[in-house]
This record gives sequence, C-alpha cells and structure tokens, in this order.
Amino acid sequence: MSFICRHHRQLFSQHPTHAKKVWQSGMRQTLVLYDATRYGEAVPHIGSCYDISLLLIELNNRPHDPELDNYKRLSLSIYGLSKCLRALGEKQAERHFLLEVHYLLVNEGEQRESSGIEFQRAYQTSVQMLKKHYQFYGEVNPFEPSSRFFDQSLDKNCRPLHRMAEDTHH
Repeated sequence: MSFICRHHRQLFSQHPTHAKKVWQSGMRQTLVLYDATRYGEAVPHIGSCYDISLLLIELNNRPHDPELDNYKRLSLSIYGLSKCLRALGEKQAERHFLLEVHYLLVNEGEQRESSGIEFQRAYQTSVQMLKKHYQFYGEVNPFEPSSRFFDQSLDKNCRPLHRMAEDTHH
C-alpha cells in the first residue's frame, strides 16, 4: 500500500529538500487532525509522511541532515500512522506497517551495517512499538520468545551436550 502516487514519488526523488518540507507540513496537518480526533482524515497525511520517510531512506539522502535524520522521520511517521490506525480499529493495517518498518530496519542493519544513533533509536523504537502492539491486542509477540518456553526448549536441546560434557570428565 502506498500513500503517494508515482508522479510525487518521482518528484520527491529528484527534490529531496522539497520532500522534507512536504513531510514537515504533513506532520503538522496530522497533529491537527489527530488532536481533533479526525483519525480517518489524518491517515492520508501521515501515510504520505511515512512514504516520504521511506523514500528518503531509500535515496540514502546524506550528507546528514542536522535538523532531523531520515530514520527519525521514519520513527515519527510510523508512530503517527500506528496511532491513527489503532484509533480506527485497523489492527491488520497497523501490524502490516509496523512489520514493514521492522523488516526494513533489520535489512538495513544487515546490508549497510548502519550504526548511527538515529538508526539504532529507530530500530529500538520499532521493537518497542511491535511489543506494545501485540500487548494492546492481547497477543503473543512472535519476536519475544516466552522465557519459560525458551528455557524448556533450551534445556531439552542442550541435554545431549551436558551428557557429552559429563562423559568426557569420567
């Protein structure tokens, strides 16, 4: 699902400074609409901000923007989009976008060895948002193994290793 059309995507790709201004304007409009509990009207604005932040990361638009890093834009965008979709009861759409961001950040971290502070914060924010999402809906978070289950399966899988260690000591 995309919130910006191909024409605007191309325009923003060619003019990232303009894209950042549109992102900022969209965030302001989202806040106004969200505060007025007009969540449905806020979604296209925050969704466009989300798409723009993804585009800026894709463009790897650096030198570093001292005002607001692209990963921070992504974190703010997904936070706002998640809040609006949750307020509208759109659980599956909310989960879709949260997972999309999470997998993007995992992939970015592996491919580019991104280690900047804003990247790390974006990744941590993504993990926390997923955790809160699953908690809110009373579901098990598939990214957090149940400690009891994990401990039991670890014990079960490590028993042969313990026996081997005991056999070598005798």
